[in-house]
Amino acid sequence: MQIKCADTGTATNAYEAGDINKVMAPIAYIGSVANISKTEGGTDAESDEELADRIYLAPSDYSVAGPEDAYVAKVKKCSESITDVKVDSPSAGGVDIRFITSDGIPGAALIADVLKNVSAKTERPLTDKVNVDAPETAEFEIELTYYVAESEKNKAAAVKRTSRMRSKRIGCGRRRGSAGILTRRSL
Repeated sequence: MQIKCADTGTATNAYEAGDINKVMAPIAYIGSVANISKTEGGTDAESDEELADRIYLAPSDYSVAGPEDAYVAKVKKCSESITDVKVDSPSAGGVDIRFITSDGIPGAALIADVLKNVSAKTERPLTDKVNVDAPETAEFEIELTYYVAESEKNKAAAVKRTSRMRSKRIGCGRRRGSAGILTRRSL
């Protein structure tokens, strides 16, 4: 039996299998319940940019000829947590789809759901062989220095705070050097 969460937002993500196990309203012949996979896909309110992107892709969803935008639109319709999609055609008739969510790498259940939705006979051209998988991850380090004009040095502290906040947001755990602010005198 498939269920849907009554609460919204990212706070409902990441419950491990078996964590959800209470029957809220008795159902005849059902003695117990439990989620069988980690919960994922809950999102917070849609941003203006996400709404604009969805509106832009909407007409592509009607295509049955297999264009890239049509696959992107169909993938994004599967879950509001899907933030970016890459569609590639590695061979004639082959379609390779990779996507990420607001939580990062998608789980197996969401990947299976996306594959099911984009592989339906009414959703893809007959000759397309669709593959959906998680993207490959690559670790890297970024070292950068912000320069603030002497005339804007009163904003240097705000730039530094923003720099630290963005570093945390993108998951920079290790930093070489410092994210210091240097001022340069104008010539």
